[in-house]
Amino acid sequence: MSDVETPKPPADRRLTWLGAAVGVSFVVANIGTVLSAKLVKSHPAILLALSSRNRHLLLVKGAGIGIAPFVLIPLVRLGGVALAYFLLARDYGDKGKAWLEREAGGLPGTVGWAERLFDKVGPSTLILFAGSQLAWLMAGLRRISLKTFVTFEVIGILARVTFFWFLGERFKPQIESFLKIIGKFTLPLTLLLIGTVVYQTQRSMKRISAQDAAKQANEGDPT
Repeated sequence: MSDVETPKPPADRRLTWLGAAVGVSFVVANIGTVLSAKLVKSHPAILLALSSRNRHLLLVKGAGIGIAPFVLIPLVRLGGVALAYFLLARDYGDKGKAWLEREAGGLPGTVGWAERLFDKVGPSTLILFAGSQLAWLMAGLRRISLKTFVTFEVIGILARVTFFWFLGERFKPQIESFLKIIGKFTLPLTLLLIGTVVYQTQRSMKRISAQDAAKQANEGDPT
Protein backbone atom coordinates (compact mmCIF):
# COMPACT_ATOMS: atom_id res chain seq x y z
CA MET A 1 0.00 0.00 0.00
CA SER A 2 1.45 3.36 -0.94
CA ASP A 3 1.95 6.00 1.74
CA VAL A 4 1.41 8.72 -0.83
CA GLU A 5 -1.97 10.40 -0.39
CA THR A 6 -4.11 10.98 -3.42
CA PRO A 7 -4.26 14.75 -3.95
CA LYS A 8 -7.67 16.28 -3.43
CA PRO A 9 -9.23 18.21 -6.29
CA PRO A 10 -8.74 21.96 -5.93
CA ALA A 11 -11.56 23.82 -4.26
CA ASP A 12 -13.77 25.92 -6.48
CA ARG A 13 -12.68 29.32 -5.25
CA ARG A 14 -15.19 31.12 -7.43
CA LEU A 15 -18.06 29.31 -5.78
CA THR A 16 -16.55 30.11 -2.38
CA TRP A 17 -16.29 33.81 -3.22
CA LEU A 18 -19.83 34.00 -4.57
CA GLY A 19 -21.20 32.21 -1.52
CA ALA A 20 -19.22 34.54 0.73
CA ALA A 21 -20.60 37.59 -1.09
CA VAL A 22 -24.16 36.36 -0.56
CA GLY A 23 -23.48 35.60 3.11
CA VAL A 24 -21.81 38.95 3.78
CA SER A 25 -24.70 40.75 2.10
CA PHE A 26 -27.15 38.97 4.40
CA VAL A 27 -25.18 39.89 7.52
CA VAL A 28 -24.67 43.51 6.44
CA ALA A 29 -28.38 43.90 5.65
CA ASN A 30 -29.27 42.68 9.15
CA ILE A 31 -26.80 45.15 10.66
CA GLY A 32 -28.52 47.88 8.67
CA THR A 33 -31.90 46.80 9.98
CA VAL A 34 -30.67 46.80 13.59
CA LEU A 35 -29.04 50.23 13.29
CA SER A 36 -31.68 51.83 11.08
CA ALA A 37 -33.33 53.83 13.87
CA LYS A 38 -29.97 55.33 14.81
CA LEU A 39 -28.58 55.92 11.32
CA VAL A 40 -31.61 57.10 9.37
CA LYS A 41 -31.21 60.78 10.31
CA SER A 42 -27.54 61.04 11.27
CA HIS A 43 -26.00 58.88 8.52
CA PRO A 44 -28.64 58.06 5.88
CA ALA A 45 -26.03 57.21 3.23
CA ILE A 46 -24.44 54.61 5.51
CA LEU A 47 -27.86 53.09 6.15
CA LEU A 48 -28.47 52.71 2.41
CA ALA A 49 -25.01 51.18 1.97
CA LEU A 50 -25.86 48.60 4.61
CA SER A 51 -29.38 47.94 3.42
CA SER A 52 -31.23 49.50 0.48
CA ARG A 53 -34.60 48.05 1.40
CA ASN A 54 -37.76 49.87 0.37
CA ARG A 55 -38.52 51.19 3.85
CA HIS A 56 -35.00 52.57 4.18
CA LEU A 57 -35.26 54.30 0.82
CA LEU A 58 -38.45 55.99 1.95
CA LEU A 59 -37.08 57.00 5.34
CA VAL A 60 -33.78 58.44 4.11
CA LYS A 61 -35.65 60.47 1.51
CA GLY A 62 -37.65 62.02 4.31
CA ALA A 63 -34.42 62.58 6.25
CA GLY A 64 -33.15 64.81 3.45
CA ILE A 65 -30.55 62.70 1.64
CA GLY A 66 -29.27 64.11 -1.66
CA ILE A 67 -30.39 62.64 -4.96
CA ALA A 68 -26.90 61.47 -5.99
CA PRO A 69 -26.30 59.10 -3.01
CA PHE A 70 -29.96 58.11 -3.09
CA VAL A 71 -29.49 56.77 -6.62
CA LEU A 72 -25.87 55.64 -6.71
CA ILE A 73 -25.65 53.77 -3.40
CA PRO A 74 -28.58 51.38 -4.09
CA LEU A 75 -27.27 50.93 -7.63
CA VAL A 76 -23.96 49.64 -6.28
CA ARG A 77 -25.37 47.88 -3.21
CA LEU A 78 -28.18 46.01 -4.93
CA GLY A 79 -26.37 45.62 -8.22
CA GLY A 80 -23.37 43.96 -6.59
CA VAL A 81 -25.29 41.36 -4.63
CA ALA A 82 -27.66 40.77 -7.55
CA LEU A 83 -24.67 39.89 -9.74
CA ALA A 84 -23.40 37.42 -7.12
CA TYR A 85 -26.78 35.67 -6.97
CA PHE A 86 -27.03 35.60 -10.77
CA LEU A 87 -23.57 34.08 -11.26
CA LEU A 88 -24.18 31.58 -8.47
CA ALA A 89 -27.30 30.29 -10.21
CA ARG A 90 -25.94 30.53 -13.75
CA ASP A 91 -22.66 28.75 -13.14
CA TYR A 92 -23.79 26.33 -10.43
CA GLY A 93 -27.33 25.64 -11.56
CA ASP A 94 -28.24 22.57 -9.51
CA LYS A 95 -26.69 23.98 -6.36
CA GLY A 96 -28.30 27.33 -7.01
CA LYS A 97 -31.76 25.82 -7.42
CA ALA A 98 -31.35 23.67 -4.31
CA TRP A 99 -30.37 26.77 -2.37
CA LEU A 100 -33.33 28.65 -3.83
CA GLU A 101 -35.79 25.97 -2.74
CA ARG A 102 -34.22 26.03 0.70
CA GLU A 103 -34.57 29.79 0.98
CA ALA A 104 -38.18 29.59 -0.12
CA GLY A 105 -38.93 27.54 2.96
CA GLY A 106 -39.26 24.26 1.17
CA LEU A 107 -42.36 25.48 -0.62
CA PRO A 108 -42.23 24.14 -4.19
CA GLY A 109 -45.17 26.38 -5.04
CA THR A 110 -43.12 29.50 -4.35
CA VAL A 111 -40.26 28.39 -6.56
CA GLY A 112 -42.66 27.11 -9.21
CA TRP A 113 -44.50 30.43 -9.27
CA ALA A 114 -41.20 32.28 -9.74
CA GLU A 115 -40.23 29.93 -12.57
CA ARG A 116 -43.54 30.38 -14.36
CA LEU A 117 -43.39 34.15 -13.97
CA PHE A 118 -39.88 34.37 -15.37
CA ASP A 119 -40.73 32.06 -18.26
CA LYS A 120 -43.72 34.24 -19.10
CA VAL A 121 -42.27 37.72 -18.54
CA GLY A 122 -38.59 36.99 -19.12
CA PRO A 123 -35.88 39.45 -18.04
CA SER A 124 -38.57 42.07 -17.45
CA THR A 125 -39.08 40.29 -14.12
CA LEU A 126 -35.89 42.04 -13.02
CA ILE A 127 -37.54 45.41 -13.59
CA LEU A 128 -40.66 44.44 -11.66
CA PHE A 129 -38.69 42.85 -8.80
CA ALA A 130 -35.30 44.58 -8.90
CA GLY A 131 -34.52 43.68 -5.28
CA SER A 132 -35.75 40.08 -5.36
CA GLN A 133 -33.38 37.19 -4.72
CA LEU A 134 -35.84 34.93 -6.52
CA ALA A 135 -35.65 37.07 -9.66
CA TRP A 136 -31.83 37.19 -9.58
CA LEU A 137 -31.50 33.44 -9.13
CA MET A 138 -34.15 32.65 -11.72
CA ALA A 139 -32.33 34.83 -14.26
CA GLY A 140 -29.20 32.79 -13.61
CA LEU A 141 -30.98 29.46 -13.79
CA ARG A 142 -32.51 30.48 -17.13
CA ARG A 143 -28.99 31.43 -18.28
CA ILE A 144 -29.79 34.79 -19.81
CA SER A 145 -26.72 36.70 -20.97
CA LEU A 146 -24.73 38.78 -18.49
CA LYS A 147 -25.31 41.88 -20.60
CA THR A 148 -29.08 41.34 -20.55
CA PHE A 149 -29.06 40.73 -16.82
CA VAL A 150 -27.07 43.87 -16.05
CA THR A 151 -29.20 46.00 -18.38
CA PHE A 152 -32.56 44.93 -16.95
CA GLU A 153 -31.34 44.96 -13.35
CA VAL A 154 -29.97 48.50 -13.66
CA ILE A 155 -33.23 49.67 -15.23
CA GLY A 156 -35.14 47.97 -12.40
CA ILE A 157 -33.04 49.58 -9.67
CA LEU A 158 -33.30 53.02 -11.26
CA ALA A 159 -37.07 52.61 -11.59
CA ARG A 160 -37.26 51.57 -7.96
CA VAL A 161 -35.29 54.50 -6.54
CA THR A 162 -37.17 56.92 -8.78
CA PHE A 163 -40.49 55.63 -7.48
CA PHE A 164 -39.44 55.96 -3.84
CA TRP A 165 -37.91 59.40 -4.41
CA PHE A 166 -41.22 60.78 -5.64
CA LEU A 167 -43.19 58.79 -3.06
CA GLY A 168 -40.99 60.23 -0.32
CA GLU A 169 -41.50 63.72 -1.72
CA ARG A 170 -45.26 63.21 -1.82
CA PHE A 171 -45.46 62.09 1.81
CA LYS A 172 -42.56 64.13 3.16
CA PRO A 173 -44.48 65.74 6.06
CA GLN A 174 -45.73 62.36 7.28
CA ILE A 175 -42.28 60.81 6.99
CA GLU A 176 -40.69 63.72 8.88
CA SER A 177 -43.23 63.26 11.69
CA PHE A 178 -42.43 59.55 11.82
CA LEU A 179 -38.71 60.31 11.95
CA LYS A 180 -39.31 62.52 15.00
CA ILE A 181 -40.95 59.58 16.73
CA ILE A 182 -37.99 57.39 15.79
CA GLY A 183 -35.65 60.00 17.26
CA LYS A 184 -37.49 59.94 20.58
CA PHE A 185 -37.50 56.15 20.87
CA THR A 186 -34.21 55.21 19.18
CA LEU A 187 -32.99 52.87 21.94
CA PRO A 188 -36.18 50.83 22.42
CA LEU A 189 -36.65 50.61 18.65
CA THR A 190 -33.09 49.37 18.24
CA LEU A 191 -33.62 46.73 20.91
CA LEU A 192 -36.86 45.69 19.24
CA LEU A 193 -35.11 45.38 15.88
CA ILE A 194 -32.31 43.31 17.43
CA GLY A 195 -34.90 40.95 18.88
CA THR A 196 -36.70 40.73 15.54
CA VAL A 197 -33.52 39.90 13.62
CA VAL A 198 -32.46 37.28 16.19
CA TYR A 199 -35.91 35.69 16.14
CA GLN A 200 -36.05 35.57 12.34
CA THR A 201 -32.54 34.15 12.12
CA GLN A 202 -33.27 31.41 14.67
CA ARG A 203 -36.52 30.57 12.92
CA SER A 204 -34.74 30.33 9.58
CA MET A 205 -32.03 28.08 11.03
CA LYS A 206 -34.63 25.77 12.62
CA ARG A 207 -36.51 25.58 9.33
CA ILE A 208 -33.37 24.68 7.40
CA SER A 209 -32.38 22.09 10.02
CA ALA A 210 -35.83 20.51 9.80
CA GLN A 211 -35.63 20.42 5.99
CA ASP A 212 -32.17 18.81 6.11
CA ALA A 213 -33.38 16.20 8.61
CA ALA A 214 -36.41 15.40 6.45
CA LYS A 215 -34.22 15.10 3.35
CA GLN A 216 -31.81 12.74 5.08
CA ALA A 217 -34.71 10.64 6.33
CA ASN A 218 -36.15 10.38 2.83
CA GLU A 219 -32.78 9.46 1.35
CA GLY A 220 -32.37 6.73 3.96
CA ASP A 221 -35.85 5.29 3.38
CA PRO A 222 -35.46 2.16 1.19
CA THR A 223 -39.10 2.19 0.12
